Amino acid sequence: MKQLLIKQCPDPMRWYRDLVGQYVEYRGDTGTEYRSREPAGYTNFVQYEDAEIIQHHWEGGTKETCDCPDCGRSLIDYQE
Repeated sequence: MKQLLIKQCPDPMRWYRDLVGQYVEYRGDTGTEYRSREPAGYTNFVQYEDAEIIQHHWEGGTKETCDCPDCGRSLIDYQE
């Protein structure tokens, strides 16, 4: 399962401004940005430089139950 890890959000007007360090749904790549879904359920977009695609090795569950190498990474790596 692919998700986006929000690494940063320098623009305070973007929908994911409060989601830095969290995973959001990955719904595809438009060629200029990632397609995702807001917590309210609306399709919206994430800038390439603000997120990273993470490939989870589970279907369902939570980040804590995933045994893939990506989930073991420290979010400290993304802080500047």
